[in-house]
Amino acid sequence: GDVDAQEELGECYLGGDGVKRDKRMATKWFRQAERQGTRLVQSSWIWKP
Repeated sequence: GDVDAQEELGECYLGGDGVKRDKRMATKWFRQAERQGTRLVQSSWIWKP
């Protein structure tokens, strides 16, 4: 998939922009983007305890 689109979906779910706010779905999309090599997500809240 497209990394930029995956990051954007994560942001939409995180903020409830056009979709119901859902941290679980945001995490799913951010992690999928990270697996494809994005650097933006690597410092995201999803990796912090």
